[in-house]
Amino acid sequence: MPRFQEELKEVLSDKEVQQKLDRIQSEVKSNEGKYRMKLASFLLKEVYPPLVPKYGIPVETAPMLVSRALAAHSQDDIPMLEQWLVLETLMRHKKNMEMAQATMGAAKDKIQQMDDTLYRKTIGVS
Repeated sequence: MPRFQEELKEVLSDKEVQQKLDRIQSEVKSNEGKYRMKLASFLLKEVYPPLVPKYGIPVETAPMLVSRALAAHSQDDIPMLEQWLVLETLMRHKKNMEMAQATMGAAKDKIQQMDDTLYRKTIGVS
């Protein structure tokens, strides 16, 4: 998935793609529901077709599968979670940005707890 994330980031960072997202945002104003629908349509028609087939992802279900796969496969992988957040930010997908941030925060907390436990065991404190 990291290579896919890098390729998707490259596509989404493209000036022309960002301009299209600007237009979509301008069309829907602040209606997040409409934005998500138009974003999914844009990804389905223009972003995913040249990208996802080589990863075995069906184009017609790519928007949902990619988002869920990134969330599932990056649970405790901080660099992968950070990349997920970058992708959602590039797509301006607020709901998934919040989900990525929450997942990253939980992963960092879990790692900190594991580090604390290991440290206590190392110094002989329960």
